[in-house]
Amino acid sequence: QPGAPVRSAAGSSGALEDLISEIAGRKMKSSGKSAAASDTSAHLEDDLNLSSLDRVELMSAIENRYQVELSDGEFSQATTIADLEELLKNKSEATSEQRPYPYARWAQRWPITWIRTLAYHLVTLPYIMIMGRPKVIGREKLKGFRGPALIVSNHIAQIDIGYILAALPFRLRRRLAPAMQGEMLREMRYPPKTLSFLRRRVTQLNYLLIAALFNVFSMPQKAKYRESFRFAGELADRGSSVLIFPEGRRTETGEMSPFRSGIGLLATHLNLPVIPMRIDGLFPFRVAGKHYAPPGAIQVRVGDPIKFDQGADPEEIARGLQRRVAEL
Repeated sequence: QPGAPVRSAAGSSGALEDLISEIAGRKMKSSGKSAAASDTSAHLEDDLNLSSLDRVELMSAIENRYQVELSDGEFSQATTIADLEELLKNKSEATSEQRPYPYARWAQRWPITWIRTLAYHLVTLPYIMIMGRPKVIGREKLKGFRGPALIVSNHIAQIDIGYILAALPFRLRRRLAPAMQGEMLREMRYPPKTLSFLRRRVTQLNYLLIAALFNVFSMPQKAKYRESFRFAGELADRGSSVLIFPEGRRTETGEMSPFRSGIGLLATHLNLPVIPMRIDGLFPFRVAGKHYAPPGAIQVRVGDPIKFDQGADPEEIARGLQRRVAEL
């Protein structure tokens, strides 16, 4: 039950201290400080020597153990163990009423998989080739590559998924699972009751169509990272490649935003080859609100698959992937 673990954690600081020690212990060995945080006023970054990446791991571990949902903003304001205990207390009631992020496992089964393949090749791909006709550069680098893979790309518009699919060979295209903003998918799956009955049903139908025809899954922007990583692992185990837009949002200027360190964590978690890709030329048409582009005006570039060691630093992986995408 979501509320029970939160109350027990808030009632005793020991369990929370032990959890923090698991994350901080690696760093604190080098500083000579005690890994156990016996004082609830201990400062998470200074006294416990937590790096920014450690804080991400700690937030994920807290969510997983106590079944709460924490936003980046809320967690960043908690600078002491006492702050975390208070935050967990305040989250107890809200968590018990919170709808889960949707993960459409039914979309991985027959006949949905075949319906999706047919719909893409009969509807989506012809639309992309008629309205955009992208020039694909580097597809030969995937010759002989069977997958699954973790695919990363810059993010320009909602139609990005269609261009990525068009650039991939059939064997990867037919088993691709794109990550989508979890908060948006959850609101579509569980629309607010303030909407009319008809509007709620239309919103839920839109979710079902997106999940079925594009095989999207939730990648929350603010919380529950571990759950999305676990589902991505399930997809990879079934032979599906995972598509991530590591910037976390669509560009507003045409330039790439920094890749979030979460892509490094996901790369080490999945332990799959990573295929960098980049979409060029689409941003001006998006800004102008145009749905048609001359042939070759939009390019999709494909890079060589890369494999990272599981022990590699996630932040270094994120920076390295951003550099590779930019250099395509």
